[in-house]
Amino acid sequence: MVDMFVNSGIEVENRGAFLIAIFFDDLVYQPSSHQNEVQSAEACGYWLKEMGVSQEIIKSTEEFILASAGHNISAVAKDVALFLDLDLAILSATEDRYQRYAQGIRREYETVPERKYCLKRAQFLRDFARRESIYSHSNSLPVSDERARANLCHEADILEKKAPRREGPWYNHVSVVTGTVGSGKSSVLEILKESGAFVVSADDLVRELKQPGKLCHQAIVQEFGVEILDSTGAIDNKKLADIVFANDSARSRLNDIIHPAVWELAQERFERAELDGEEVLIFEVPLYFEAGWDNKGFKHSLVVSTPDAVAIERIMSRNQLTQAQAEDRLASQLPAEEKILRADFNIRNDNSIEQLRAKVEKILPLLKG
Repeated sequence: MVDMFVNSGIEVENRGAFLIAIFFDDLVYQPSSHQNEVQSAEACGYWLKEMGVSQEIIKSTEEFILASAGHNISAVAKDVALFLDLDLAILSATEDRYQRYAQGIRREYETVPERKYCLKRAQFLRDFARRESIYSHSNSLPVSDERARANLCHEADILEKKAPRREGPWYNHVSVVTGTVGSGKSSVLEILKESGAFVVSADDLVRELKQPGKLCHQAIVQEFGVEILDSTGAIDNKKLADIVFANDSARSRLNDIIHPAVWELAQERFERAELDGEEVLIFEVPLYFEAGWDNKGFKHSLVVSTPDAVAIERIMSRNQLTQAQAEDRLASQLPAEEKILRADFNIRNDNSIEQLRAKVEKILPLLKG
């Protein structure tokens, strides 16, 4: 960057701050971090202050470094735009030089699985290539929007062809987490998320679909009456639960409304996740066996189980229910023992969170396979 700047002969208002920013740019760099520019600017400001540099120069230097986070040349001053052009000059390099740059980027992200890297990187490159302008000083620097776009699109083509393909419908690549109410599925899901899995919860989808104006809201109100609404027009989940958990027919009618909509929305989320290169796809479905979805062709099924006494205690505490109501909720689902027999894997959740974490981490490689 320094040589290209000096050779360009372009004058900038604060040459000292400009050159210092070039030196401190990417001083802090972690591929997985979104704070590299902020931390680089902070480190720069700290050292310049220690050296007695004026606040004006420190502020200008930090401005240059922070601007490189978004590389938006249309929203910055002229000198900052020049700094960004220099920072992106590698995109206009010769084919051989650009290829070495691309290989270096892959090494920086070597811990990212191949498919995810290829698809996410290709998407990023194409989005960048579609910018109205990549450079603002192409007349003064050895850079070219056309050459940069050619390099970006060529790399994207290679990555998309290289990305391992998955055959079959979306659900063939998704593992299901299920279990009785109160078994502690949420704790397992949190651990899976922390381990890098992409998780969709059927309960979350249901909550989304039941919101006023959403797909299922009107159908549920038509089926069960306006009496289930609260003062804001939203569905009162307690009122609805009191109806469906006391009547098998009512519960079946509710499921007939909700299950197809959940399936459609889940398909949308998981197909998007696959395009984003997500490797481990997890779908939390409490009524997986009850709904007959175990015949759909999902990759694996994992049942989270706990003693009934523990489950009832959790239900009473979480939902503010009596013991009888909690027992009714538990009895409305298939017994845990039957789910365990029909599932591929089982995690017993009746110990500490540390022990639960160890069990999940042990089974995670099996969900990847």
